[in-house]
Amino acid sequence: MSSLSLKSISSIAPSNNKLTLKDFGLIQWQTPASLVKAIPSLGNLSLRQVPPIAALLSRNGVLSGGKISQILRSNPEAGNLPLEKLDLSKYSLNSIPGLTSTSLGKFKSWQQSYINQVPGLNQVPFDKMPQPINSGVGVVGIASVVLGTSEKGDARVGNNYFISGSVVRGDKTVPSACSAGKECSYLEMGDFSGSEGGLYGKRWASGSSQQVKGGYGFLAAVNSGKEPTGRLVYGSGFKVALTGVNESKGTADFGLFFRICARPPFMQKTCTPYFIGPVPWIPVNENNLVIVGSGQ
Repeated sequence: MSSLSLKSISSIAPSNNKLTLKDFGLIQWQTPASLVKAIPSLGNLSLRQVPPIAALLSRNGVLSGGKISQILRSNPEAGNLPLEKLDLSKYSLNSIPGLTSTSLGKFKSWQQSYINQVPGLNQVPFDKMPQPINSGVGVVGIASVVLGTSEKGDARVGNNYFISGSVVRGDKTVPSACSAGKECSYLEMGDFSGSEGGLYGKRWASGSSQQVKGGYGFLAAVNSGKEPTGRLVYGSGFKVALTGVNESKGTADFGLFFRICARPPFMQKTCTPYFIGPVPWIPVNENNLVIVGSGQ
């Protein structure tokens, strides 16, 4: 997902050509310095060629000419001003040259954006993602009840009670129970077949409560070998984790976590744990449907 750009998204899911910077959520916490880092060509332009940066800097007394890169070197404090100080609705996406063709992963803290803050992203089919997502015949359950941070792991509740866990070599999800006595907020599942169904009573533990062993090969040592508990729902491109529950409102939040893999010469594939994230995903309410996939 991080390799997608607004331009590539619009080629799959055409969007309104009157979009402004306000419609691109992550712009609000970008700064002139972070934009130049994400889009190096901006550094060779003058302020008048990039109106939003010109407006932001002029409001802070920076009116000098020359290339933007030179101006930022001379005014490092101004380079760290967030664009949210501007009325972003006044500027089109094209007011920052190269913005629409830059991949999302280049931008500062891009993971903080919600799906609906990236124009068109929520309309991109899974099979059109940069790394094709195996939607297959996904398993669908029901969000029966959410239980908060007062819940603790129970030694009598083993791995077979959970559908969340770690990802092992072969990219399969191996369920993992919460440690006895440790915080264990979770989403309890229901099944369309009732109490006889395979998902009935199963638990999806929160990745905020439970870290599990992740990765394989020598890259497994990254992040101390840990990743949030969760599942491979749409293939191995990312891991879906429960990131928070609100017991009083009956809501559960999910996030996507990514990893880095390599295949060195004459060696097996090696991957880090899924620790990069979270990218906020689609929340659910009690009694809503939940796609849990096949776990691989």
